[in-house]
Amino acid sequence: KFSLTRPSLATLRQQPWARRAAIALASLLALWLLTWLAVPPLLKGPLQRMGSEQLGRAVTVGAIDFAPWSLELTLRDIAVAGAGDGTPPQLTIARVHIDGELQSLLRLAPVVDEFTVESPVLHIAHLGEGRYDVDDIIAKVTAPPAEPQPDTGPARLALYNLALTGGSIDYDDRSVGKQHQLRDLALKVPFISTLPSQREVKVEPHLAFTLNGSRFDSSAQGTPFAQTGKTDAAVRWEGVDLAPYLAYLPASLPVKVQGATLDVDLKIAFEQAPKMAVKLTGSVQASQVRVADRQGQDLLAYERLKIDLADVRPLDQVVRLSQVELTAPVLHATRDTTGQINLAQLAAPAAPAAAPTAAASAASRPASASTGKAATAKPWTVEVAHTLVRGGTLRWADQSTRPAAALEAREFTLDAKDLALPWAHPVTFEGGLKLQDGSLAFKGEATDQKAQVQTNLTALALPLAAPYLAQVLEPTVAGQLTGDIGVQWAAADAPTATGVTLTAGPLALEQLALRQGKAQLASLGRLELTGLQLPLDQRTAT
Repeated sequence: KFSLTRPSLATLRQQPWARRAAIALASLLALWLLTWLAVPPLLKGPLQRMGSEQLGRAVTVGAIDFAPWSLELTLRDIAVAGAGDGTPPQLTIARVHIDGELQSLLRLAPVVDEFTVESPVLHIAHLGEGRYDVDDIIAKVTAPPAEPQPDTGPARLALYNLALTGGSIDYDDRSVGKQHQLRDLALKVPFISTLPSQREVKVEPHLAFTLNGSRFDSSAQGTPFAQTGKTDAAVRWEGVDLAPYLAYLPASLPVKVQGATLDVDLKIAFEQAPKMAVKLTGSVQASQVRVADRQGQDLLAYERLKIDLADVRPLDQVVRLSQVELTAPVLHATRDTTGQINLAQLAAPAAPAAAPTAAASAASRPASASTGKAATAKPWTVEVAHTLVRGGTLRWADQSTRPAAALEAREFTLDAKDLALPWAHPVTFEGGLKLQDGSLAFKGEATDQKAQVQTNLTALALPLAAPYLAQVLEPTVAGQLTGDIGVQWAAADAPTATGVTLTAGPLALEQLALRQGKAQLASLGRLELTGLQLPLDQRTAT
């Protein structure tokens, strides 16, 4: 038997290690008690204030619980205020549970063993013409920062066992007086991680919901994740007509999608060993797509766009596509009387550069270290093995000339191979098109530093350029071009240099005629050039 007598207790208390252990245990218990009591009230105010500032709406949190011994944080009764007084909350969440890990302190990045969102309820109202009652939140969240931030790559985090349960969405389409309801939304994801941290995975990928009474359910395909360390989820949608939902696209988009049909056949693979990865394979296809500009004028239409995914790993910033095929596209490009081109207007206008203040200049000087870090941020790797365009039509209308120009290129084809960004090797391409009775074929290769294109013209009629020649030449021009024209480009150091050299030969101008009304002023049977060299920057011609 072993008994602890009073003298032995006194002896134990006199041991230095025992005193230190007792002090450490008491300090740990006191720290746990202090953080358990202090963290919730200290966190609640700043959390509500930061959420309100980020969203532009009042954000409230009912209660916060924190267990310092397990780093578990629970938020209850979260609410985001509605768009106006008397309106229901835009979003409510009954409970958010976060089970953190001590690795978060060592890695200076969140490592979470479990992230659960329970009973989120979202209310959205469509006000008509692509306007929503959450436009102010979207504008607030997507607004560019006041000062440019360095690009440090994807956020550093490791979130495991993500689950959303009991979700609901009420969609009020006030423009047509209809309401849509999504109920029983459930989403489970094994992990989303950019850190090499392996944790126990308990959930299988799963998506399920009920939309206006119709049930959708998908689940993982394969063995449980806990046994093998990997699992697959399949998503298949066939012939989904997007027309009923296109009116809900935001009005801020630079284009208007007028019709589309979607086919999706994807496999999402989650794997934790030997390296943690989320991988997408399969295909996505959009058919019978029609796109107009903001004024409702035709912009782009095509029969089919099919993208075959060979290896897409978004967490690793890797996109590898085996083939991208575009069938029967019709592109409308126009220039109005003021010289504005419709395609250029699709890009968002660049924000005016603000004059640097003294404080900003001072702040920018010590930021050299951060800019160096940004320069080493891992770029996205994009590879496309094969790109095909078949049966394309290009239409150009120019109202800035007198008379107005109207050109149409038919049977446009493009075949490009081995595109790799960042540029690992040149991309090779070839194709052609037809212009009235003539044709143009091209082939070449290009990188971000140099490119060369060789074109072959066959009976290309000069009257195609008549509206542009009329600006500098009063007689009308007839004739046709046949032969080869080459373009070489190399990146130049000087900002004003083009780096372009034109070559031609053999190139023949045949049946050239200048006419004034019905009278023929001059004619030329054939003019042939060979070995033409025209470096634009040197302003010489050989």
